[in-house]
Amino acid sequence: MELRQGLLPDGRRLVSTANLEERRRPQVSTGFRESYGMGLLANTQRDILIIHHGGSMPGYRSEMMFLPEHGVGLVVLTNSDTGGYLTGSLLRRLLEVLFDGNPEAIERAKTAATQRAAQIAKARSQLVVPADPVQAGKLASRYVNPALGRLRVEIKDGTTTFDFGAWRSAVGTRRNRDKTTSFVTIDPAANGWQFVADERDGARTLIVRDAQHEYTFVEAN
Repeated sequence: MELRQGLLPDGRRLVSTANLEERRRPQVSTGFRESYGMGLLANTQRDILIIHHGGSMPGYRSEMMFLPEHGVGLVVLTNSDTGGYLTGSLLRRLLEVLFDGNPEAIERAKTAATQRAAQIAKARSQLVVPADPVQAGKLASRYVNPALGRLRVEIKDGTTTFDFGAWRSAVGTRRNRDKTTSFVTIDPAANGWQFVADERDGARTLIVRDAQHEYTFVEAN
């Protein structure tokens, strides 16, 4: 539909050409010869216009990319948190194949996979799995955060699980340099979230942070 300027495979028009192209018009500059339009990224490489956008959620990565002036497109759907390593390399590989570019994409993908494996091995070496029973035994059974809701702690057969209702994960423990203990989610599609055990105003807490926010789960009755 994007490549046919708004037409469906059977020839029916879904959207006007003018409205379709309006979505690609630069709204915000994101880099040299790169811009963000209305839900689409435009990137010009060696005078070749590339329209693309990806999406992600725990356990999934996707990418759509197409070259409107050349009638070529590519859609990639992955069921992996590390699917982004594939989608990035495929865009480069597509350009190599179409325009006889230097074959760099495969080696880049191999290097990225090697680096990722090393990162995983390092992170795993710092984790205690199952969670340290002494540290797990210090946890409250229930916590609450006004923005993120309730967290229930389950300890069964030596495994400590954090249950958020809509999702749950077993956790491992990691001792931090400041002597605090982090409980780290380890289940597929939910791994990597770190909850730092602490205490505030006499109540046990678990603190989770993202790049811009800090959320405190407080011991609940």
